[in-house]
Amino acid sequence: MLISGELDIQALNDTFIEIQLRHESLRSVIHKDGQIPQFVVGHQPPRPIRIFEGEDLYTRPTGRQAAFDQTQQLVYVDLLTGEDHARVTFFLHHAIADGRHGSALLNEFWNLYVQRVEEGRFPPAGTQRFAQSGEYFLNRTQYPGADPTVKADEALHAPLWDEAALAQKVPPPREPALANQITLEKLGRASLARLSHVESISINSLVSAALIRAHVRSGYPVPIYFYPVDLRDCVTPPVGPTEATNLFSNAWFGDNEIGPDLVTLARKIHIQLDRDLTEGTIHRTRVRNEPTPLLSDKSFTGAVHATHLGRIRIPRLPGNVLVRDITPCFASALGPAMYSFLYGREVTVYTIDSLNQRLRVGFLAGNHEKSDELLGHVEDELTAATGTRI
Repeated sequence: MLISGELDIQALNDTFIEIQLRHESLRSVIHKDGQIPQFVVGHQPPRPIRIFEGEDLYTRPTGRQAAFDQTQQLVYVDLLTGEDHARVTFFLHHAIADGRHGSALLNEFWNLYVQRVEEGRFPPAGTQRFAQSGEYFLNRTQYPGADPTVKADEALHAPLWDEAALAQKVPPPREPALANQITLEKLGRASLARLSHVESISINSLVSAALIRAHVRSGYPVPIYFYPVDLRDCVTPPVGPTEATNLFSNAWFGDNEIGPDLVTLARKIHIQLDRDLTEGTIHRTRVRNEPTPLLSDKSFTGAVHATHLGRIRIPRLPGNVLVRDITPCFASALGPAMYSFLYGREVTVYTIDSLNQRLRVGFLAGNHEKSDELLGHVEDELTAATGTRI
């Protein structure tokens, strides 16, 4: 978050300590028992925020010297200070917070900060223990059959992988970076929403089709497309944001025929998503974690992954603090993207979200030299579709 105004650093630190005390998962760490990672409740005191000076607030989410260690800490709050603005960045391990749960924790954090600043204290609350898994809730809905736990030994070993060569293939982790992005302003997003309504196709399917077609226009082969699905929509009654964390699953779309226009391709994506939900392809843990047969199909040489964060809500803040921008830097798509990379695919990762009624598509990982060209084609595809069909 890029903010301006009078930020109370002591209150910010107190709030971070308080939210760790309220959520047992935020004080946990991850250790391996054999080959299977497990949560372990941390017994050390809550961690403070980290403060960095002299960084570029507009291109960096954290300091150059920032280190992350899941065996020591699963949540970080980093503050980058500047002359007129400051950037506050939340890092949450994907095992304890998917996209929507992370947003809920973000809003809770700032609500606590407001009370700390305005009233000098925090409201009373009990500690929240570990949530039930998403599979626990899905097994009690119209979509039963989800595995209660990930079969890590099966999910992490595929016959096409050369175990001895994995260390050679896996790239070194990149330092955190803000996504290069395009923005469809209010009117553009409204036009896209009307197109979605007229054609009975989700906005996510339209944007997904634009990403695929953009890669073809840039000279790439037709890619396999992976996209997340928020399974809370499959749970009745709806699961609260702190009741289950990993309710994002991944679907995939692979078809060499992209069709004559964006809407035709978007409809194919939309229809397949409905079918995969009905047949249980998406919500069953083993299916969604194991590499798909598409990855071994030699006709596909590239893979596009996207994370749909939905509408980003601006949290409540004191009147003397203004939010200038909220930008995702890491995303839930990065983990599944590793499967594609290990199968020798050229991988590109995008973020898709909405802020202040503006639709944003960000380039998160891949060939950064072509990011401007690819994003330009995405924008062209969306504006052309809304201009010709509405």
